[in-house]
Amino acid sequence: MAALATPARLRQRLAAAIAAVDPGARDAVLIGSAVYAPELAKDYDVVVTTETASDDRDGLWSMLVDALEKSVGNRVDVVLRQPGDRMGQLALGILAGQVVLGGGLTVAEARSFYEEAGGVAHSFDEAESCIRVADRNWQLAASEQLAQDRRRLQMVAFDELFHAARIAALCHLGRDDDRWGGVDRALPKPFGTEFKQMIAVLHMRYGYEGTIPTDREANEYQSWRQRVVAFVAHFRELTESR
Repeated sequence: MAALATPARLRQRLAAAIAAVDPGARDAVLIGSAVYAPELAKDYDVVVTTETASDDRDGLWSMLVDALEKSVGNRVDVVLRQPGDRMGQLALGILAGQVVLGGGLTVAEARSFYEEAGGVAHSFDEAESCIRVADRNWQLAASEQLAQDRRRLQMVAFDELFHAARIAALCHLGRDDDRWGGVDRALPKPFGTEFKQMIAVLHMRYGYEGTIPTDREANEYQSWRQRVVAFVAHFRELTESR
């Protein structure tokens, strides 16, 4: 797999490839790890909003994926939508994304949808809930006979630990949205470094890629769980004592 392109060159390549395939593309937004942790990203996630009326939506999507992957030399996941389509949780990713084509109308749609939904009100109770959900998934994994299902449950457990730390960090920083790019730089030392490691290992390596060391699964989970519990407790105490 080729190395990820630099941000400016990447945006140029993505924009050119989208415009060549779909002249009706209104705008496009790069989301996901290529935005908030580019040094760790393995692929690209792109939201394309098109005004092209097509009976073959799947065909257009497939053409976009092929063109984008050839353009940047890496795997590309495309979310293809039309103006006005509902977004759900995708709105949060778009708000934290980078515009690569057009004037950013998809970001404006995401902001409107986000505000209509009441925004995001994170809490430390929510962070602790993530830890409990992680534990339940880990327990389910231990009783699962199918290796593939067991690994999926383990991936969810590790990713829930990450989200517990992410939510605690956002609460401490007083952010009223879900943007967590740059959170590692905003946190006091050594917690910024700790959070960056959680992105790299809990979220990316274990939660997304599933490359969990098979010879020490239980120890690895308990070790990271202790670190996350301490991380959440520290920022809860620090924040509530202000």
